[in-house]
Amino acid sequence: MSRPDDIFALTGLQAPPLSGAKVRLNSTYGSPADYAQAIDELRAVFPPEDVSTDPAVLDAHGRLAGYNESFPHSVVVVPRSTEDVVRIVNISRKYRVPVVAYGGGTSLEGHFYGTDAKGICVDMSAMSKVLELHEADADLVCQAGAKWTDINAVLKEKGIPLFFPLDPAIGASIGGMISTGCSGTNAVRYGTAKGEWFLNATVVLPSGEVIKTRRRSRKCSAGFDTLRLFLGAEGTLGIMTEVTIRLAPLLPTRVAVVQFPSVEHATRASIEALNYGVNLQCIELLDALTMKTLNAYEARTWPEKDSLFIKIQGATPAFIEESARILRAVAEKHGGTDFEFAATEAQAEELWLARKNSFYAGYAMFPGAKAVETDVWSASLSA
Repeated sequence: MSRPDDIFALTGLQAPPLSGAKVRLNSTYGSPADYAQAIDELRAVFPPEDVSTDPAVLDAHGRLAGYNESFPHSVVVVPRSTEDVVRIVNISRKYRVPVVAYGGGTSLEGHFYGTDAKGICVDMSAMSKVLELHEADADLVCQAGAKWTDINAVLKEKGIPLFFPLDPAIGASIGGMISTGCSGTNAVRYGTAKGEWFLNATVVLPSGEVIKTRRRSRKCSAGFDTLRLFLGAEGTLGIMTEVTIRLAPLLPTRVAVVQFPSVEHATRASIEALNYGVNLQCIELLDALTMKTLNAYEARTWPEKDSLFIKIQGATPAFIEESARILRAVAEKHGGTDFEFAATEAQAEELWLARKNSFYAGYAMFPGAKAVETDVWSASLSA
């Protein structure tokens, strides 16, 4: 096993804090000459197209639109196998260069950002294959760079009535979703990454060792759940290369949009609908300003009111209709108007696309703005 300072060198746990003030690089890291040697060795091990120090590439992998301070990495490396990741980790440890794993690059919180210590960015995008599909067991093995949207597209193309329900940003990768403990609009029905959606993983540790967190067996009382150590660890404990995920039945859904006189009214309606037991898959609040940005971004014109975007899910049309009836009654009780249900799948996709576009619509209306992630208890909004 590696010494503690080796672990720090890989994960950046001792990196200097991000601030506007000029800071000195932590002595745990290598010297500029060490960094240069590390890059030379990476170039000797990997094909030229898989190692880049191009400023544009470094910048694209080191920052996004979030508010956190960020810096470009020293080098971006694209592994294509677990063995490649081991090689990168061993080189980083040898020269004491920090490593940051890069999945889909969709994080607003800055999980893949570079720091003023710079270092090696491990771009997992080339490790995106679906390796095994076990329909009878409702699970799937994929490489960590696979995107949840692509996995669901593969299942749909094969006509398999299953899907992976966690749905953070479009383009998020499975490895990144585990590392950040992701959520998504489906969390109302299916929970977050902290649920049992990730069954096991192959992980390259800071020492360069490769472990598998558990076997495929769904029920096993022996030992502790090692995968939980890596869930939400943001890459500080290792880099995942393969993951087994659990799939859910793909049930029929209906999409609805309803407007309210205020955020408080919309929040009270959502709380009552959830507590009433309406079988909701998603319920998302877009305030009046967000609806205004959508009108400037999309061809469709929306009422510029505080609105709920809702998905109802059920095994039968009768079940969905009953849930819709209850939901409509609850919404009207709290001042809901213009209750719109999608009649077809195409209409449902159009309605829900507005929810997915809301982030980009906000940026389009306020160029140069920074994204700030917030979490507020729904009961607090209704106060």
